Amino acid sequence: MQGGMPTPDLNPVHKLLSKHVVSEDLIVVRLSARAKRLIFKSSVKKGVEIVVPHGADSSWVVEMTENRIPWIKTAQQHVREGRGQLNPREINLTALGEMSRAV
Repeated sequence: MQGGMPTPDLNPVHKLLSKHVVSEDLIVVRLSARAKRLIFKSSVKKGVEIVVPHGADSSWVVEMTENRIPWIKTAQQHVREGRGQLNPREINLTALGEMSRAV
């Protein structure tokens, strides 16, 4: 941690997401001492990540996050779809003429 820089309060970000009916089941909001900028990223493994640089102004973080709400919702849907493909309910084995169902 760097001395002298205030630690941003992440609660307003969580409230904003809740206000916009963005479920937080696939979202991680975290502070980073290494990040130089606010980062929005998504992956099937980690879900949607919002990386907040240490020392960032909380109101600025909320404003930037609010601007990205449509992207966050779309990214969440892509993560859900991607994770759904990792655990298929059935597998069609066309070459063998068989259908296998997951239990």
